[in-house]
Amino acid sequence: MFRKKKRTLDNMTFLKYVDSDTEAGVIQGLLESCGIYSYLDYEIDGGNINVIIGRSNLGVNIYVKTENYEEALAILHSEPTATE
Repeated sequence: MFRKKKRTLDNMTFLKYVDSDTEAGVIQGLLESCGIYSYLDYEIDGGNINVIIGRSNLGVNIYVKTENYEEALAILHSEPTATE
């Protein structure tokens, strides 16, 4: 799969590449529930395809604010815990 070069975004740091917008949405929702803003950068203008057909499997780069990078990484690598 062709991977677009990572962008340089002000105050944002590349966190993770995923193969689909479905996986990106799950990660974005998880981060949002922990108070961390994320930005999804679609491969090969997949964002436009996402609007047209509702989803994209062209790959997504996920970015977070630089000050939240370590916390976001820890969240992604943490083990799920049971809730009551």
